Amino acid sequence: MEDPNQAIYEFLSHKLITHQSAFTNTQGIPVIFKNLYDQLRNTNLEAYEHKIYTELKTNCRHWWTNKKEGINNAEGLDAILFEHDWYLFIKDLEANAYGIIDWKDSGTYSAHFDMGFEYDFAQNFESHPGITLTLYNELQVLDPSLLPSEMLEKDIHEYPGYQDLVSLYTFTNYITVHKALRRFVETPEFKKISRNPQFLFIIQQHDGFYSTPVWNCIENKPEGFLSRLKKRLF
Repeated sequence: MEDPNQAIYEFLSHKLITHQSAFTNTQGIPVIFKNLYDQLRNTNLEAYEHKIYTELKTNCRHWWTNKKEGINNAEGLDAILFEHDWYLFIKDLEANAYGIIDWKDSGTYSAHFDMGFEYDFAQNFESHPGITLTLYNELQVLDPSLLPSEMLEKDIHEYPGYQDLVSLYTFTNYITVHKALRRFVETPEFKKISRNPQFLFIIQQHDGFYSTPVWNCIENKPEGFLSRLKKRLF
């Protein structure tokens, strides 16, 4: 059976490579796009991954499992959803965390999918601090208020290479989150999350057309899960 997390990595990597090829083969790309592409290629992604990993541990401890914040550890989560704004040209873009329960379509996913609407949010687990996608900070120069006057003649998305450039930043972000989660699921902080045996980390834009899986947890049982299950059954 294929490793679902390897499948996620391959899916995200394929998307990244596809957009990179399209971008580098596009003619007439504005200089500002080329500069952003070079910045992305020179980013220290190992340091970025470590920042996200640290943030995951901190927010899990202080928010996602903290009874003082009203978290109900008797609820088994089907997923944690990281949701960020669709507008990417802002500093320190936050992807807030939501605890998902009673999700009808809960399962193992390795590519874009539609979450549907048949789920609930866990008690007091909505819009908590999640992860900060600071890689998008570089795109602030594309805000209309900062663009050179010659680029205001048409919408930014109409320029050659725009969609591929933004997608390169998005999938680099998602791959980095995936790698950080690979480390995070081995930590004591993660093991305190009250979750069901089949559990998923998801990321998406607010009101986006699809959700993206970034880590499947199938075999990692949370601490105390079996004892809680026995209490419910007996």
